[in-house]
Amino acid sequence: MGAQGFLKGAALHRVELDVRVADLNYGNHLGNDSVLAYFHQGRVALLEGLGWSELDVGGAGLIMRSSEVDYRAQALLFDKLQLDIGVAMSARARCRFEYRLARPRDRVLIATGITSMAFFDYGRQRAARPPAQFVNRIEQLNRV
Repeated sequence: MGAQGFLKGAALHRVELDVRVADLNYGNHLGNDSVLAYFHQGRVALLEGLGWSELDVGGAGLIMRSSEVDYRAQALLFDKLQLDIGVAMSARARCRFEYRLARPRDRVLIATGITSMAFFDYGRQRAARPPAQFVNRIEQLNRV
């Protein structure tokens, strides 16, 4: 996965982030665990902005199946970053959240990533069908 063709449409949500001391690793730059946490924060913010949560996106929850991160450059303490997030349906009962983390000051791409999410019924602890409300809203947003 590279930056080319990533987030082909417009981002559905943007989050501004500041690199904190707690986000650094032993190399004194943004740690890989923090990048994935930024993605999680952005995903939750996007859902919240649509009136949903990971536990309920219109009748089912979301559960992570896999994640992929492509690290492109280092981010350092106090860097101001911008995270763009997109989402699309990817399979019968899954969707993909796509992320682009950059440092606007010098236009450096820090990381890109994908989290593959499945629809899940947390009450029954089993896979669920994609809620029509979620599918329709995401398709509508991606057409804009």
